[in-house]
Amino acid sequence: MNKELGFAILGGWILGVIFGFFKLPLPVPPFEGLVAAAACLLGQVTYGFIKQKFGF
Repeated sequence: MNKELGFAILGGWILGVIFGFFKLPLPVPPFEGLVAAAACLLGQVTYGFIKQKFGF
């Protein structure tokens, strides 16, 4: 998982540099969109935990 996280951060950094070079606005959703995405990820992790612990 750390490798995937590192690639995601590196990819985002590279895109940020490219967008900055071309003076383009970043395609980032509003803060509420980021919170919703984090909640979806948390829900997926929670489901995996429940499935592993209780064998659903």
